[in-house]
Amino acid sequence: MGWSRRARGTWLLPALLMGCDAQAEAAHVGLVGPMPTVTATAPPSPGLRAPRRADTAPGLAKLPVPGFHDAWTSLPEGAVGPRPVVLALHGSGGNAYAACRNARGLFENRGFVLCPYGVPHPHGGETYSDFGAFSREALAGLDALRETHGELADTRGVIVVGWSLGASLGATLAVQKPEAFPRLLLVEGGNRFWTASSATRYRDHTGARVLFACGSDGCKRGVERASALMTKQALPHRVHIGTGGHYIWIDQQALGDALTWLLEGDPRWASSEPTDP
Repeated sequence: MGWSRRARGTWLLPALLMGCDAQAEAAHVGLVGPMPTVTATAPPSPGLRAPRRADTAPGLAKLPVPGFHDAWTSLPEGAVGPRPVVLALHGSGGNAYAACRNARGLFENRGFVLCPYGVPHPHGGETYSDFGAFSREALAGLDALRETHGELADTRGVIVVGWSLGASLGATLAVQKPEAFPRLLLVEGGNRFWTASSATRYRDHTGARVLFACGSDGCKRGVERASALMTKQALPHRVHIGTGGHYIWIDQQALGDALTWLLEGDPRWASSEPTDP
């Protein structure tokens, strides 16, 4: 796939950061209360750049989304031409910042990552209230990404990456709009709602691919059923079984060829080589 040595194996993606006990993480990265002022700025350089903040990982920036809470984004720094887009969706109790930081670990600096906020979770972190509100926010976020970054943000054929609740909502959105979201990476969720008709609908879009990642027994049982159904309907898919239960850890090394397979056939990912921030 051409991953840089610097990034390979250095980003681990626990589902724990995507859902459940994320209150401490949210507080740590400034999602509770006002964000601190900018304390460091990178020198001017060619191509797209993210603002440098002491409290924010390199390449990450907030994106105003009209009518909704600001989203987090991961920016392909140094980009001077169109780059593909990933829609990364946290789980219940997770947070958009962690979703973007971790998705950047998977896809490096090769494309944009958009991470909708949702709403505050009553027990800490964030969640999505219902599918209707989520889908409106996600689509508004893609509009805002195009409005802000113009032709650099190529929002055709967006990859959806979701954890837990985010996986279920992302899969539902993709089946409704397969032409817009033809590829899915579903971690610990998004496996129970598939039917013969939904699999067929998704399959009939050119390039459709689904990659499941499971750590818990419940997810494994759901994926076993979904995989059998997708096989019968000839929907291309793969399954990655990891360790850690619902808090499965995945990274480039763990997914390996499965992640390469997910991106195959989309020349934008083949040509979007990482650049140094």
